[in-house]
Parts: sequence; structure tokens; C-alpha cells
Amino acid sequence: MADSINFIRVSKTYDNGVVALDDVSFSVAEGDFVFVIGESGAGKSTIVKLLTREEKASGGRILLNNFDITALYDKHVPFMRRKIGMIFQDYRLIETKTVYENVAFAMEIVGASPRVIARRVPIVLRLVGLRHRADAYPNQLSGGEAQRAGIARAVVNKPKLILADEPTGNLDPVNGESIMAVLSRINHEGTTVLCCTHDIETVRRMHHRVIEFREGALISDSGGGYCSLPMPPKQHAGEVQPNTDLDWILNRTPVLTPAEPAEISAATIQDDIDRILARLPRRETAAENAETAADEDAEMVAGEETAVLPGDTETPAEDSESTKAEDAGAAEAEAGETSESETAETTADGTDEADA
Repeated sequence: MADSINFIRVSKTYDNGVVALDDVSFSVAEGDFVFVIGESGAGKSTIVKLLTREEKASGGRILLNNFDITALYDKHVPFMRRKIGMIFQDYRLIETKTVYENVAFAMEIVGASPRVIARRVPIVLRLVGLRHRADAYPNQLSGGEAQRAGIARAVVNKPKLILADEPTGNLDPVNGESIMAVLSRINHEGTTVLCCTHDIETVRRMHHRVIEFREGALISDSGGGYCSLPMPPKQHAGEVQPNTDLDWILNRTPVLTPAEPAEISAATIQDDIDRILARLPRRETAAENAETAADEDAEMVAGEETAVLPGDTETPAEDSESTKAEDAGAAEAEAGETSESETAETTADGTDEADA
């Protein structure tokens, strides 16, 4: 499988002399879900800024789909960014536009037609659970809703790569879990996801690949398995915990499990997503659900062949012929029974006349 992201001995030193990245090399395969973790100042945000060319590398090369973006002319950067979906901690929604308009605007700036926008935006809003909030403005949304609107905006143009910079940083655990469920669903469809986070509980639970940074250096890479992150020491009532959970974990000696991919079926992922989204407020009407289902059939399911379910051995046509044959046999059997009955009655009548 081709690499979606490839850092080759990349360094970044800011004008004030701060070394953000020091000789960093790693690659992310197309379709992977990778967490980048580390405390503040470790280099996580710099990774994102370099990938979007918000900052230029001081040394090394960065490849996106085998294209060297470090050699890209500044005038071509906006076109490159259109192929990347960005999710921010602070949402960055346009306050004067509704949820629908925020998502549609991302399509307008790449030249999508009004017809395509009108068809695709409702589908994406339903994907993130915001169909019922399409007409709401950002100041009317909860934190979880605002972040899901940001995700909808990031994926509506079907990018091959999603960069998420602390997507759950401002959210409570329930909403944070729902955001990660949505990202997992998007990744399951084949989109590469690189997620920078300090949410260690989520990292531990999701069992994706983990790349860990400290002071600009890559100190561990679980390489396709997952990083075995132990639980931090418990804090007793009235006791002050000197370090955050993240600090405690980052200052441990990395412990890696064997690099074996977690065997999680698509059905399990879907069950988890449905369970999480069911805990969130839903206000869609039956009519909206029916309309959305029709939209999705037209957009997503067109061209799929009808599969025979396990246990089915006959086609509908064969079932029909078989049923007709069974009906004909039953009719013949019934006719035979009727004939025998009439014969018996005739014989009995003849015997009675003879006796008389």
C-alpha cells in the first residue's frame, strides 16, 4: 500500500531559535488511522502546520502521496490544501453562516455546482448526526455539535487525508467519544486520518498506531500495532497530583505490544458508532429519515449488486417455479382424494340396491 504521508529527516527551527522538530522520519500508509501524542511543545501542532504548509520545514522532505510539498511554490499551496480535510480544536466555523452554509461553503470554494452541494451536504450532515441542526448558527450549538459541524466541513469534499488537531480538546468525554466514532467511520471508508491529541484514554481505547513525540524528537512508534499505555496512579481524596496523566505517561519507558493489527470487524465498528450516536440528542423526523435514506441510496449505494443472504439457495424466480410446482402437486393430490371418495360412495349405493 502506498504511503499517504512521508517525513524524511525533517527539522523545524522557528525564528526565535526554538527547535520544534529535530531530524524526524516516519511514514503513514494510505487508509491508516494514526495518533500523534505528546505534551505541549512536543511538536504535534508543528507536524500539522508542516503538512498544510502553514510553516515550511527547515530541513528534510515531506511527501504527500509521493509529492514533495517542501518544494511547492507558495501560489500552489491553496490547491494542495483542498485535498486535505482539517479539523481544529476551536472549530473555526463562520459565525454568520448556518451549519448547512458552513459545510456548503467548503464545496463552493472548490467550484462544486449548486446541484451537487444540495445533494451531498445533507448526506454528510446525517453522517455526523447534525441533519436536525442544519439551520442553526454556531453560537446555538454545543461544543460537540460545533465539532461535528467542523468534521462535516472537513469531509464534504471527500479528501484522501484528514488532519485532526486536538479534535476532542474542548469536549466532555461523551462528546469526545462520539467525535472519535465519527472519525473511525470516515477512516473505515478508506480515508487516512492523522490525529494529534493529548486524550490518552481515547488513544488507549481505540488501539490504533501511536507515534509519540517529546521536545521535538520522535521517541516511540508502535508501528502498526498499538502502544500499551498503562493507567496512571490513582489520586486519593485531598491529595494533590503533581503531574497530569499525560505527563506521567510520557515520562515512562515506552512499552510496546507486538505489532499485530487489532482484529476488529466492520460490524463491531458500526455497532460502537450506533451505540455512541444513540446517546446524543436526536430530533430527526420520520420524513427526514426517509428523505435521507433516499439521498444515501442515490449517492452511496448506486451500482451495488443485490447479494443472496446466507442460507438462501434459490433465486426469487426459482422460488416462484418451485411454489407453482408444489401448488400443482397439491391440487392433483386433492383431486385424487375426491375421486376415491366418489368411487367409494358409488360402490356403497350399488350394494344397498342389491340387498333391496
